[in-house]
Amino acid sequence: MKSNNKKSIYWLAGLLLVVLFAAVMANQVRSDFGKTEVTFVKIPAPDGHFVTARLYRPYYATAENKLPAVLAMHGGNNDKDTQAPAAIELSRRGFVVLAVDMDGHGDNTGAFSPAVMATGESVLGVDVVYDYAKTLPFVDATNIGLTGHSLGGMMSENTALIRPDHGAVVPQDACSGAMDLTKVNNYMCILAAWESEPATGRNDEAFFTPAFYEQYGFTEPIEADQLYGSFEDDSAFKIAMNITTHPGMPPSNQMVTTLVDWMRNSLKDGNIDEHWIPANQHIYVWYDVFMGLALLAALGSVIPLANLLLSVSFFAKVAQPMPKKYVASPKEWWKMATINALIAAVTYPFLTQFGWFGTFGNWFQKVFPFMNLLHPNGLYVWMIGNAIIFAILFASWYKKNSKAKKINMYDLGVSFSEEKTKFDWGILGKTFLLGLVLVGWLYLLVSISQALFGVEFRVEYGTLKTFPTSERFVQALLYFIPVLIFMLLNNGLFLFGQARQGEYETEGKTQLIWWLKNVFASLAFLVVLLLLQNLPIMAFNTNYGFDLIGLTSWSDAIGASGEWMMAIVLWYLIPLMTILYYFLTWFFRKTGRIYLGATFVALIIVWIWAVGNNILF
Repeated sequence: MKSNNKKSIYWLAGLLLVVLFAAVMANQVRSDFGKTEVTFVKIPAPDGHFVTARLYRPYYATAENKLPAVLAMHGGNNDKDTQAPAAIELSRRGFVVLAVDMDGHGDNTGAFSPAVMATGESVLGVDVVYDYAKTLPFVDATNIGLTGHSLGGMMSENTALIRPDHGAVVPQDACSGAMDLTKVNNYMCILAAWESEPATGRNDEAFFTPAFYEQYGFTEPIEADQLYGSFEDDSAFKIAMNITTHPGMPPSNQMVTTLVDWMRNSLKDGNIDEHWIPANQHIYVWYDVFMGLALLAALGSVIPLANLLLSVSFFAKVAQPMPKKYVASPKEWWKMATINALIAAVTYPFLTQFGWFGTFGNWFQKVFPFMNLLHPNGLYVWMIGNAIIFAILFASWYKKNSKAKKINMYDLGVSFSEEKTKFDWGILGKTFLLGLVLVGWLYLLVSISQALFGVEFRVEYGTLKTFPTSERFVQALLYFIPVLIFMLLNNGLFLFGQARQGEYETEGKTQLIWWLKNVFASLAFLVVLLLLQNLPIMAFNTNYGFDLIGLTSWSDAIGASGEWMMAIVLWYLIPLMTILYYFLTWFFRKTGRIYLGATFVALIIVWIWAVGNNILF
């Protein structure tokens, strides 16, 4: 056996052990090291679909010792496990928790219908879970609380209105307008300070506007973090201010502490028993740490596996010599990289609005009714738009430089012939098959992890998990080809062809520098865009950057209104793509062609899109 193969086997085995360790530890943290039973439940809805949830049951919750229950709902584009921080800490303190997959999200088999939801006829299955919780023999049916983030917060409020026997309701960054406090019990809304509206400013400034406090029946500004009313008659009311962003709310230490104490006062009469843990002592962060470790180790295992498979005769020809005739000069590279990154950022706030409701999003859903992933629709249009722009610019560049520098498509990592543009369909077929095998390997690992430990590979927001329905798998197939085109052009032909970098002293140094510079060339100004949106409100106590430059007002004026949501998407898009660019770089250097990396990354992207986003039917 070749020494390189031995090293690959050792690395593969070591990374698998890390995956196993991380999955076991994530499971242990979530169950408070055996003190809480955590199970997956499917609850039939009246129309026949299944509402799903993760049930957290403290070991001492029995028919003889009934405990209060809390329903925890995720935000739009998320799933039940984004509420794991709240669920873990509440269950450790004597609450039965049901972290819910709302309709159209997670493992729920129902549809997300914004039109029906807007009429008030649907609370996205939360009512089904509420009624189910009341039937559990170990739940005190007279003490059930509701909480949720963003969309989940709105559904917690709406469910409270149709289930007046609830004990508390705590929307997270989702204080709705016109809330009649006489119709809800023990109401607290936790606001993210680092969020704003053009008309009212930052959330922590909204307290001073009549439009805010009058909706709650107040005639003067509400004081943040001040308790109004009383828990004794269920009239307790508070607006809590949390120093965080909108997507930062669910994993916020401050939010979890505030929520836990509110539920204790609302559902446990403020009592502190032998099971109580101080509200600010948390372990949930380790759940994310270990799941993230499992994710990185699983992804890392792809590299030694690919090395082993490329040493097999069937796949050996996929690894072609890397063309070395053409390298962009440093000056050319920085110019092209800056332009490419700038185009990506300038087009992002506009083209991604097709991934939200309003003028553009509604048009897209009408014209392409079979493409049912909401936010990915915006990313899809943005990718195709950038691919078209690149194709035009590249055609002009290639026409000039193919003669001046005597280069062809072979030198750019596209062709399999040094003399002319030629595609070896046999090698391309094996390349695609290898990409499928590598992604299938990841799917196998996460399937085993979910089956044995109930643990997905993610960091807070959904990343890698099994397909819960065939519809979601079909959606992944529908988005694959457009994403693959974008990866081949903008992240293949550009990064490793037109903007090819030179070699450094060692292979390791070359891989590292190529990766980091590829990240710059693709994401640098998206990072700037994210800072433009958030830095003013976080550091200078003003509005969102988009509000300040008029982008929000312009978007509202044309009925689009999606720029703020797609700016939030950048919080996880940038870290995800930063990781994936490492693999994209490694695959090109290993195979000398742009195809394997583009295939692998495109498959990962559509997999994440299909399992982690709300689905419209």
